[in-house]
Amino acid sequence: MARTVADVNLEQIGRTDDSEGPRVAEASLTGFDYSDMGQIFAAAGAAEGVKVAKHPRHSDSFFGRSDNQALADLGVPAHTLCVAFMFPDYHGAADHWDKLDYANMAKVNRVVARAVLAIADNPEAPRWNADNPRARRYLKAYEAVHARPAAEGSKAGPGR
Repeated sequence: MARTVADVNLEQIGRTDDSEGPRVAEASLTGFDYSDMGQIFAAAGAAEGVKVAKHPRHSDSFFGRSDNQALADLGVPAHTLCVAFMFPDYHGAADHWDKLDYANMAKVNRVVARAVLAIADNPEAPRWNADNPRARRYLKAYEAVHARPAAEGSKAGPGR
């Protein structure tokens, strides 16, 4: 885990018929401002013509409802990217492949690729937002995994 720098989970990126209205060329990152990954994905989205932003109602409440939670609990900046949070036949018998918006899904996939490349090419790993009270428990988990023994810390110098 100490070498895992980030995780992005993909959920419901093929459906654009969100219960709140159509979401074409839009995506949301759960816990958008819990770490700097929100800004990384927003920049990648802007480059691809997709608005990636914090959903005003679902960003925080859906953070713990997906597979990203297990890695976040271990301190890894981990989020879920989605297009639609809920849609009329969510997990129902009528939720068929023919309702997927393949063109939009391709745009969102390019956003993911661009963001993942930005993370991989950056010598600095994504960080939890220490100023966000909802992210503090994940920052604490990160610090526990990355704690250095006192002797090793003294070699690195102050603040390292």
